[in-house]
Amino acid sequence: MYAASTAPAIPGEIRTHNGAAVQVRIVALSTDYCLLGDYAPEGAEELWLGAIGPFRVRRDGSRADRLVFDGSIHPAIVGHFNAVLAVQADEGADMPNATHLFAATATSASQRPAA
Repeated sequence: MYAASTAPAIPGEIRTHNGAAVQVRIVALSTDYCLLGDYAPEGAEELWLGAIGPFRVRRDGSRADRLVFDGSIHPAIVGHFNAVLAVQADEGADMPNATHLFAATATSASQRPAA
């Protein structure tokens, strides 16, 4: 479980090889990897960034809090989410449950199915 934090973060979800869904906080994002607010779960296979995904991922052997994408993600996606992180940092706000902010950016082909 994650402790309350005021650090900027993007809400995400990881699906593991055994089908478990793990809520995560993404604190940094690039086209090739992301950093989590905690350790990446064992068996991480897919990552959702807000409502966008899934992105195939694997744990980075050199950092327990880093997931590497299987292929680069589009720079526009990275730019969007990094802008959200920047706004959070400027405002000193934490929005770990603000998935509604990201839902409008998903395309019909990549929208996350309703739970």
